[in-house]
Amino acid sequence: MRVKHLWSNTAVIVLIASAAGVFFGVTASADPSGVASNDARLALPNAAARQAAEKAVDEVFGQEIAAAKSASERAALAKKIHDLAGDEKDLTQRYVLMNRVRLLAASAGDVRQAMDAAKDLVALYRIDNLRAEVSTLQALERAALNSGQEPQLAAAAIKVLDEPAARDDPNVLVQLDSIAEAATKKSGNPDLIKQFAVRHKQLQGVRHEAERVKPFLEKLAANPNDPTANLEVGRHDCFTRHDWNAGLPRLAKGSDAALKSAAEADLAHPTEVNGKLAVADSWWNLSDKEPENSAARQALRARAAVWYREVSPLLSGLNHLRAEKRATEGAIAETPVSETPSEAAAAVHALPGSGAAQKALVDITAAQIKAKKLTKSNKEPGFTLGNQAFSLVPDNGGLLVGLDVCFNDSKSKVIGVRPLFITPKGQSPGPIVGQSSANNIRLLAKKGYAVGGMTVKGGLGIDGISLTFMQIHDDGLDPNKSYDTPLYGSATAGDRLGFDGTPIVGIYGHHDQKNIAAIGIMQIEMPPAGVKPGE
Repeated sequence: MRVKHLWSNTAVIVLIASAAGVFFGVTASADPSGVASNDARLALPNAAARQAAEKAVDEVFGQEIAAAKSASERAALAKKIHDLAGDEKDLTQRYVLMNRVRLLAASAGDVRQAMDAAKDLVALYRIDNLRAEVSTLQALERAALNSGQEPQLAAAAIKVLDEPAARDDPNVLVQLDSIAEAATKKSGNPDLIKQFAVRHKQLQGVRHEAERVKPFLEKLAANPNDPTANLEVGRHDCFTRHDWNAGLPRLAKGSDAALKSAAEADLAHPTEVNGKLAVADSWWNLSDKEPENSAARQALRARAAVWYREVSPLLSGLNHLRAEKRATEGAIAETPVSETPSEAAAAVHALPGSGAAQKALVDITAAQIKAKKLTKSNKEPGFTLGNQAFSLVPDNGGLLVGLDVCFNDSKSKVIGVRPLFITPKGQSPGPIVGQSSANNIRLLAKKGYAVGGMTVKGGLGIDGISLTFMQIHDDGLDPNKSYDTPLYGSATAGDRLGFDGTPIVGIYGHHDQKNIAAIGIMQIEMPPAGVKPGE
């Protein structure tokens, strides 16, 4: 699709030049960070240093910026400056270069590059994450609404709407709601429009709830042990903000005996099977007392799903099946509406014969696994030295169709994963590698799709992960009919594993007895045309 040019060169130059005096909507004379001064990240360069760096950047790139007449040219220039910024040793110049990338990408309507640039800045400098995301989305709105990237813009806005900090600020909710609504309508994607209609209705309640809880927050400021205030704010944290780390201690101090008991048991982190199952059951039973389709019911079931997923591998028989069933049902409630549905994804439920194609491909994987015709990805992003190796592939054949991904408290690192397979017997989860946590998400393919690619950012562990789902055919996966999840974690880019249409049948990697440290993918060797699998 050809990108329509809406921004004049003059407008782009003015936007870029203004970065010397304004950052994320905050004047240079004010504190632009919005974060505590004891933050371990770098302090923002002062105004004089930034102005000098701006002049240096203009001297080098000014003519190229002026010559970049189309959105695609500005996006390419943003990529060029991004590569330079990564090698820049002068931290003031790096800051200015990274901000130029953000602004250029925004002017081009390049959602991913602009949002990634904002995340890069937040990771290195003392900048408030929510302020950075919101202001970047606002800068993107004008260009992205006319660039064919409306679904990406809507997905990015909806993802930010899910953040607890956004749900605390009614003004931010209104701004993001407006951006997401305009983008979904302009996209013309029925699936995305339907998703946003549900989210829009939820946000009306979120804004009302944010106003309702204000007096209780004031009470807690005066008396941190007030039972009624702890209950109301705890329910708000858990059921509206989806921040269980903040809400559990408050529910444990609250005036509702049932919620208090469940929260205390959850906070005790039981290690034995019966204790884990009891926590899961307590949250599930509480969910049954909430109104059907209410936010509280969904949040309670999502919390129960965390514990059911952790305990289900330790159970057998009916208890195992019940835990698996409830884990799946709870995951539906906790999965954010942040995927960007492609045309193929939106029409997946209408695909004819996807069941037969799936069975044929699973049969091929079974034969190739039995014949030990497997290959590992050429990269295993993460930390591999001195750790324990693992490899998870279903013995009787199957396709990787998703992952349960668990994060640390700051949601910056992946600490555990659990593969989800389609096997000859149906959907089957593997064991958890690493550890489970309250911060988790289930990334699961739509009907007729399987995991065709994985993007992983590795360092001293796993900093980010996303999946790409591809349509299933009886002879492989179709890279031309695919859709992506967001990149979850603290990373903005990573190594791409797979993506060639070869079926992925498992994962391998390393762990350190506690957390997962590195991960790669296992693929089958596809037999040549006319050759039966396993020969």
